Amino acid sequence: MRTFISHSGLDKAWFRCMAVALARAGVTIWDYQADDRTTIAGSLDVELDQVRSSDVFVVLVSNHSLVNPHVTREVVAATAAGFAARRRFFVVTLPATPPRPTWPRPFMAAAAIVANAASSFEDIETITAEVLGTVGCRYVPGTPDPPRLPLLARTLQELGSAAPAIVGDLATRPQSQFNRLVHQLELAASAYAAERDDDAEAALDLARTQLRALASSFRPYYLVIAQVVCALHRDRLDSARALLESLADHPLRDESWHAACGRLAQRNNNLASALASWRAAVDLCQKGHKSDSEALANLCQLELELGLAVERAPSVGYANARERVWLCTLAALVYLRRDDAVAAVAVLDELSVCELDPPSISVLATALEAAGDVDGAVQRLQHFLVVRGDMRGERAALLRQLARLHISRGALCTAASTLRAILDAPAVLKNEAMMAGTELARLGRAIGDEGLTRWASTFVRRHPPGDPADYYCFGFAAHLLGETQLAAAMFELSAGYGRWYTEVLSLDAAAVASVVPRCRWPCSGGRDCAAVPRVR
Repeated sequence: MRTFISHSGLDKAWFRCMAVALARAGVTIWDYQADDRTTIAGSLDVELDQVRSSDVFVVLVSNHSLVNPHVTREVVAATAAGFAARRRFFVVTLPATPPRPTWPRPFMAAAAIVANAASSFEDIETITAEVLGTVGCRYVPGTPDPPRLPLLARTLQELGSAAPAIVGDLATRPQSQFNRLVHQLELAASAYAAERDDDAEAALDLARTQLRALASSFRPYYLVIAQVVCALHRDRLDSARALLESLADHPLRDESWHAACGRLAQRNNNLASALASWRAAVDLCQKGHKSDSEALANLCQLELELGLAVERAPSVGYANARERVWLCTLAALVYLRRDDAVAAVAVLDELSVCELDPPSISVLATALEAAGDVDGAVQRLQHFLVVRGDMRGERAALLRQLARLHISRGALCTAASTLRAILDAPAVLKNEAMMAGTELARLGRAIGDEGLTRWASTFVRRHPPGDPADYYCFGFAAHLLGETQLAAAMFELSAGYGRWYTEVLSLDAAAVASVVPRCRWPCSGGRDCAAVPRVR
């Protein structure tokens, strides 16, 4: 399939991002920089021929493209070629795009089409998937950034907001160079997620070289932070220090720089310097209304170790009630890591049920379970779920934790009812449905409820796979249904996300047998077991 992406040169970073996503699906994208027939004097005929001969036309609408003569000609040509009538005309609006009624006359046909708004480079992936789905093509996801190292997203953001001279420099480079850069960043992300720090560092070094080739005057920030993280993981402290010093005057310097300095100081056993760096990181997060749980956790731990905080509620310098809840939760996590569950419970018991939030009640339940009070953990979680009826995504995670507690008590049928409550919710998130459905299928198998197993497996299969966790859960459901070939294929696509299904089931059976051989709570075959409390 051939796709033409009409865009202004000042929006080149957005074009590059969409071109990479389309290329993964085998789509051909015309790039005038890579076409030998395109010259300053004779590019018009080639440009319009490419529009007419394409299967799909996409226009990136922005302040820049609305006044760009090339984009205007391309939109007019696409309108005349009937792309809109064939439902092959797609409109993507970029940040700060003016309202549609103000668009110039040549863009009126585009204004009549339902647009996809892209507020960030991450949105481009979702929009690309929708475009491919509309024309019947399969979307091929890229390698996601590690949860705490958004390397590709931050690098694209920096390129998109670079100085005009750098943006102009990027516009003159062929797409193939940009594709190689994205590929290197994805390799680095994959290696980092797999804890292959030497491979990640090598990929990052090559990515910096490719960035210099793309825009010699561009000075990356977050890519260097990623290099610092890998250097710290490899105990190359001198290299990490040199990299941090090179970013000391960077205009994009943020909390990640202070956090990396704090980590380096801790590795050098300079706790006073580490404390100052972590406090600076937290302060920047607060000023920018951002959350950095790692900075808070390290600050909390250092304050406890240095005796600078009251252990019952470590909140030195933080009068905000929400910050107090965070720090109490993090202090409890520190105590749990020290195997002092009683102290963890005592810290969180200082908070009322109105002050507790989903993370803190989850940690409290974990601490109560570790202290041997499983019944208390169940009661506290159930009470919180009844009192706090305003939760959305957090409810499913807490219900899953409650189900696990019921299993540890031997109340297997109650656990099944709790998991079914997640799946029956009208706005259940896809990932939560995957996890709850798979756990319910495994539990159904453990208590001998074949109907429950098949129902849960069918529910999971309604969600198309997309990432390794989804493939793994999809394969688990297929395995429970006896579809061994499909299960094997999904397991291979999950890329080592979890153990082979028969091994997991044998471990589950052993774990359940070690707790209780059968449900010891009064019920009738498992389906009428005591349900989770009603929640508004």
